[in-house]
Amino acid sequence: MNKFIRYFKGWVEFELTGDFISEFFQNLSEYNISIWDTNKSSKIITAKTNIKDYKIVSQIAKKSKNKTRIKKKYGFPFKKYKYRKRIGLLIGICFSLFFLLFSQNFIWEIKFPEYDTKKLEYLKHEMDEYGIKVGAYYHNLNFKNIQQNILKENQNLSRISFNRKGTTLEVELSPRDKNNYINQKDPCNVVSDKTAQIVSIDNYNGVKEVRPKEVVMPGDILISGKELLPDGGYKAVHADGKIIANIYYNYTISFSYKQKEKNYIDTKKRYSLEILNFKFPLYVNFKIKDNYDIITNKNQLTIFGIKLPIYFTCDNYKIYEMVDKTYTNNEAIDKIKKSFDEYENTELQGGKIIEKKDIINQSENKISITRKYIVEQEIGKKELLSTSN
Repeated sequence: MNKFIRYFKGWVEFELTGDFISEFFQNLSEYNISIWDTNKSSKIITAKTNIKDYKIVSQIAKKSKNKTRIKKKYGFPFKKYKYRKRIGLLIGICFSLFFLLFSQNFIWEIKFPEYDTKKLEYLKHEMDEYGIKVGAYYHNLNFKNIQQNILKENQNLSRISFNRKGTTLEVELSPRDKNNYINQKDPCNVVSDKTAQIVSIDNYNGVKEVRPKEVVMPGDILISGKELLPDGGYKAVHADGKIIANIYYNYTISFSYKQKEKNYIDTKKRYSLEILNFKFPLYVNFKIKDNYDIITNKNQLTIFGIKLPIYFTCDNYKIYEMVDKTYTNNEAIDKIKKSFDEYENTELQGGKIIEKKDIINQSENKISITRKYIVEQEIGKKELLSTSN
């Protein structure tokens, strides 16, 4: 703060020369004048003082038969004088600073975690309806109410939070566990949600209804919420536990030896400037009659670490022609294996593949591979215990 005040008031660095230096400092001590960074070199003394005090310093030096000379000038008053004929520049700088500060009250970027594509699109639509979108004014948004409303409308979410980091809004999501739909105090059964063979069952509460190696169908009770009492009746409880089972999957992928594929032959680019969701083209419009794919690259303008609602975009039009390509048998198998890898990393994620076996069918034009899986996974879902049960 002291540095800011000093800069605003301004100060000078001066030189003091003469044969009566000691008399100068004796006379100076009678005044309440601030001098700092004093240095002596031969018969020359350099020091710094405020603009208002320098006039008194020069008068004291004159009375003591010494001389002073301003060496350098610092601070806002001198900058103002220097740029007095550039009022437009000063106004522009002030406006830019105001814009940078004021822009911090808006959302210029929204970051989402990895989540189901369709569910994420629906969530973005909901947030947009509640006013959470790029360009929204932070102080107009009641995030607490919006969080509550979104959770009411999305049973697949157990938690959603909004974290403000400058002009960026980060969204955090916690998907709801399928077992969390039922209150922990409500009586329920744990039933199978898949056709599977039981590997192990660990009941935390309730009564086991199946044993390892038993085959169960969807809807079969795995852990009962009815606990027998000594008098022959039963007590309804909230059944809970962990059931591991082997599940059997069959997945078939076919691949034709003769394919139509894209051969990229050229790339054309279109640049544009995007401000507050308004796009301004920086190109002469041209029509592309050929087939093309568009790849868009966006770079957000950042000044002093502050992200602004300004983007420089480049649309790459990758022009292609369709060509015939014939694959060998080995090449086709490699393509199918890559597809199986994608399937396992998405559809079978969270399970442990115990066994897999390929059945290959070939013809003159294509090859098909059916892969049979045995996957060890956790199964079971909770269902409310009916009063009629």
